[in-house]
Amino acid sequence: MTDKKRSPTITVGELRARFEGVPDDWTVDFSGLTFYRAKRRADSHLQIEFDQSVYRDLTGRVVVENHEQSATAAASALPPSAR
Repeated sequence: MTDKKRSPTITVGELRARFEGVPDDWTVDFSGLTFYRAKRRADSHLQIEFDQSVYRDLTGRVVVENHEQSATAAASALPPSAR
């Protein structure tokens, strides 16, 4: 059996509290990540997803994979007639 570490989480109530008093027309940035969606993963668990994969490697370092760049690189490898 592996000892899989859980990702850090906060409750929806804690998130709402942090936004308390913030006007609806303010913008939010995610430090370079591109918001994709919020997806329900379990009965009481919501996951925020980005166009980038963010995870910890085996040494505990945070890794970010930008899928937008991968798609661009793959498209540029195609001959012009196939783009």
